[in-house]
Amino acid sequence: MNNLPDPFPSYSAVGDSALLVELGETLDLTINRQVFALNARLAKFPLAGVVVCVPGYSSLLVHYDPLQVRLPDVQGWVHSAWRDCADDDVEEQTTRVTIPVCYGGAEGPDLEALAQSHHLSLKEVVQRHTAPVYRVGMMGFMPGFAYLIGLDPKLATPRLANPRTLVPAPMASLVAPACAARYRARNPCATPLYRF
Repeated sequence: MNNLPDPFPSYSAVGDSALLVELGETLDLTINRQVFALNARLAKFPLAGVVVCVPGYSSLLVHYDPLQVRLPDVQGWVHSAWRDCADDDVEEQTTRVTIPVCYGGAEGPDLEALAQSHHLSLKEVVQRHTAPVYRVGMMGFMPGFAYLIGLDPKLATPRLANPRTLVPAPMASLVAPACAARYRARNPCATPLYRF
């Protein structure tokens, strides 16, 4: 499993109490699965002084207590786990959730602009958005905010030039290059929106 191109994995200190382990630079399902496999492997063989590991799309942030363990020891522990890591280190415990989505009008203020910018009909946008089975690639930004992998690349959309200061919840958004996100609470937003 651990056959990444050079220079990965790469290791970078983050402040004096975290190590960033990068397995790639792209939103890629294979790399994301490797992040979760590494995270699972580290959980099986804990290191005293490590506080928490936080998986991202293509990286793992390892928080540690510098009074209990040194950075080189943390990096060595991670690298050893990486060498021994296998695809089956992740026990997939998935739950399929169906989220109804409303498109257009007040329920999806950006649908027409998105369709025009991608030279698609409104129906094609809806079909392309609802066709994939999305996977949660990471959680972040705010509690309950899921970054999803699986968006049709034809729908990848840049951020808005002028972000909204407040978005009613719940909303879905499409983000470049190829992910979707789900807003569960009212908050600012710089991505095109669809109501669900």
